[in-house]
Amino acid sequence: QQYVIGQQHDVDVIGAARQGGAVCFHVISFRNGRNVGGRSLFPKNADSEHSDSDLIDAFLGQFYQDHRPPRSLIVAIAPSESDILTRVLTERRSGPVEVKWRVRGERAKWLHMANENAKDALRRRLAERDQWGRALAALAELLGLPEPPERMECFDISHAQGQNTMGSCVVFGIEGALKRSYRLYGIEGIKPGDDYAAMAQVIQRRYQRALKEDHVLPDLIIVDGGIGQLRRAEQVMAELGLDAINIIGVAKGPSRRSGHERLIMGDREVIPGPHHPASHVIQQIRDEAHRFAVSGHRRRRQQKAHHSVLDDIAGIGAVKRQRLLQHFGGQEGLANASIDDLRRIEGISQSLAERIHAVFNPGSDTLGLG
Repeated sequence: QQYVIGQQHDVDVIGAARQGGAVCFHVISFRNGRNVGGRSLFPKNADSEHSDSDLIDAFLGQFYQDHRPPRSLIVAIAPSESDILTRVLTERRSGPVEVKWRVRGERAKWLHMANENAKDALRRRLAERDQWGRALAALAELLGLPEPPERMECFDISHAQGQNTMGSCVVFGIEGALKRSYRLYGIEGIKPGDDYAAMAQVIQRRYQRALKEDHVLPDLIIVDGGIGQLRRAEQVMAELGLDAINIIGVAKGPSRRSGHERLIMGDREVIPGPHHPASHVIQQIRDEAHRFAVSGHRRRRQQKAHHSVLDDIAGIGAVKRQRLLQHFGGQEGLANASIDDLRRIEGISQSLAERIHAVFNPGSDTLGLG
């Protein structure tokens, strides 16, 4: 069914499911009477001390900070402060909002659907969490760690023939990827193509800042590379006084086949094989670090490709830059322009015209004729 019978305005139907310390809210949205889809969301810190009403209050308050509230909300749980919530949502919408939880007929069917979707999504989430937890336990056993790691940080380096080198750091916890903690690092001051130096720089920058700002430190560091990159990372961590943190290197297997990587930790090497649960953990984290590094490298390369020498000239902003490039048909035409030609452009003074001309014609006489 594509329409809400009798409802031609905007409605959000919010189902809920809870199991232990996990909660899922499923939001089905209708706009102009049409079902435009649903989404499952999993709030954190949903421990047993919070009542269902407290959780729905917190969820609605946070969710509708980023989304404009619709005219009507149908919720599975009665909010604890419905009057206050309605007033806040009305202010955010700049129009009336009604919140209902006792509904009948067609609206009750939609609420039942939202609740069932929330239950299904929560079951899948818990199953994935259990599988991930078992894989982390297998990784700890393989590496001889006392406990499964609760925070892992993985580093990778990306460049194009030594140019535009980027380093990535991705973070995984007991529930999977922690994308808000991901970081990209532009690498400077090294010999092009020196992946060892690039890895050392990224590790140093990451953990110098972590120590300075008292950030949470990982239980396990994963370096995408062989023995050389691993040893440089170990050296940097020792210099920072963090050599107690476990570090492993992930060296590519024969023919670079996925699942056949060698894990190097200290003086020990293990090859878990493609079917070992620990391999699945390492592959997922390493692939994510590689993807994130490559995407950052591409963005940096695109930014440089769109960079104009005009961006480096004091006094030229976006408007003047656009005028100059449009008038002269690009940088090639601009390079052939005289100072007098440049001065004819609105906003270009004599001194600015001379600076522009000097950039495109180094060593030439920059004196204009008037």
